[in-house]
Amino acid sequence: MSRSGALQNPDILFHIFTAFYRTGWEYDHGPFETNYTRGLHPLAAVSRAWRHAAMDHFLLKHLTLEVTKPPRRGRHAGYFQQLFAQPPPVLRNMGPYGHVKTNDALLVYHTNAHVIPHANNRATSLYIYLGNNVTTNDLLTALEQIGFERYRLPEVTALSLVTDRMYVPGVANDSAIREPLYHKLNSIGVAVDWIFRMAPRISSVKLGSRSKLPYPMQIPLQASIMDNVAQLSRLEISNQFCSFTIPPLFPPLAVLSICPVHHTLNFVLAKIAPGCLQKLRLYQINPRHFIETIGAADADDTVVFPELVSLDLQFTAVSTGAGQEDIPSHWHRGSRGNSSAPGCQSPLHFPKLRIVYIHNYYYDISGIFPCFQQSPLHTLHFSTHPWVYLNAGIHRLTQLRRIWLTFETRLPRALPDDFFRPLFEMRSTALTDLTFYSSLNIVTTPLTHMLLGHLRTLDLDIRLGYDQIIGFMRQLPFLVNLRFILDIATVDRTSPALELFQKDLAPCSRSVQHMVVVFSPIVTDLENEPSSLAVLDNMLLLTAHMPCLGRLRTSFSAALFKSHLRRAMSVRQFASKGAHLLLLKYTCRKER
Repeated sequence: MSRSGALQNPDILFHIFTAFYRTGWEYDHGPFETNYTRGLHPLAAVSRAWRHAAMDHFLLKHLTLEVTKPPRRGRHAGYFQQLFAQPPPVLRNMGPYGHVKTNDALLVYHTNAHVIPHANNRATSLYIYLGNNVTTNDLLTALEQIGFERYRLPEVTALSLVTDRMYVPGVANDSAIREPLYHKLNSIGVAVDWIFRMAPRISSVKLGSRSKLPYPMQIPLQASIMDNVAQLSRLEISNQFCSFTIPPLFPPLAVLSICPVHHTLNFVLAKIAPGCLQKLRLYQINPRHFIETIGAADADDTVVFPELVSLDLQFTAVSTGAGQEDIPSHWHRGSRGNSSAPGCQSPLHFPKLRIVYIHNYYYDISGIFPCFQQSPLHTLHFSTHPWVYLNAGIHRLTQLRRIWLTFETRLPRALPDDFFRPLFEMRSTALTDLTFYSSLNIVTTPLTHMLLGHLRTLDLDIRLGYDQIIGFMRQLPFLVNLRFILDIATVDRTSPALELFQKDLAPCSRSVQHMVVVFSPIVTDLENEPSSLAVLDNMLLLTAHMPCLGRLRTSFSAALFKSHLRRAMSVRQFASKGAHLLLLKYTCRKER
């Protein structure tokens, strides 16, 4: 197929447009960062085939509406100032854009409603964005302009509603915040009410905000959402600044995501049946409240989440006036002295749990880990304090395939011998990926043994000696991806380069294909110091005895690396071992 023919193929165009259209919700940076259908309008204008692909896959399936105030600065500010200087009514439609001025409304809206028929349409989702200072009248005006009341949306099952910043940080006058907030919250309630009347089959609701408030407020929802709430299966709230009334019997949700959890939303969990939950994500929640709201506070009861697959918890500090709050003993039963010891019973049971994210720097939550020992858990992301890590007993989770450990707090530069020993010497045939990250300082470990024989990826923010990393590689026969910090004090910087290149070593690794080396202290080629060049020569000697290495990244420039490689290849003993380095893909990593 020719290139021009490929760009007319509907399947290929679908993948091209998919790169431009994203809901934005799945990204950690924030909810619904933008409406990506905007990028499809110029793509749809390229050719007839591109227009058909854009219409069939996206523009006709996702009804979008963005309501904002006209910009006060920028290249479009002058145009809007001149436009709205005219007496009302002013109504302009320019493709997907519309500009409206009435006696009580001054707004700009962007929508693709003009390409979606009112009846017999195939729209499956709604995206509504409310800009800063948009009131209920503004929203109703925009809905009237696009004829929203004439739409019938029987296939729409997903609603995404995003609001812009609600207030200006630092405003001292409380009424200056509450008054625009009232209008904003009222407009949200009106929008949701309209949508549920037009699209009665909505089962997925996502509410997002680009700002947080110092206190929660109430969304004045109408009765329509309460009449249809029983069919909801997915509720996601991100950066939400408010709560809403929960009916006595909440629907059996499959996905619940609340980030962050305000105190007014803690009661939501107590009213949700755990029997259907497949994904639970709660940020900024207190462990005690979590235990109480899911119904596990009673030491005689066991709460079972039979369908839960993914659990994402971010615990936050709650000011109690008495320092760090104690964790309730209900995390575990049996052994109060060692909560992670084998045989401890837990009030929580996750028979299908596979993925866990836990972010905690405030509490000893190690007692929750016995809950995972009976689960088919294969992925664990754990950000915590070192002492919580030691108490958690992660090495007992022998079914894990991937482990990410993050310490965003300062660690002792020399870790005790037993800090990583249980993890490094865990006799697991399942673990394939191990990542350790420390953001504030570099640590060392005296360990030289690693019994994780099936490891394929090893990413360590740990300073290792030259011989130490060689020993690790020889103990990991299946290792493919490797990143580590090399302590240059352990590198031979006294032997001449020619003598180094003539050394005959046993293969360091026959499996590593991708390696990233970070030097400590930082080493670059800016000064071309002999000691720095000696580090590079030792790196060449190491890579020459890694016959499968295909990609390498260090802080030395590509030009310097290639020049030293050419010099090394002139030595017969080195050339016989390092012929594969001629095909090596080398990149320079800038040190900070």
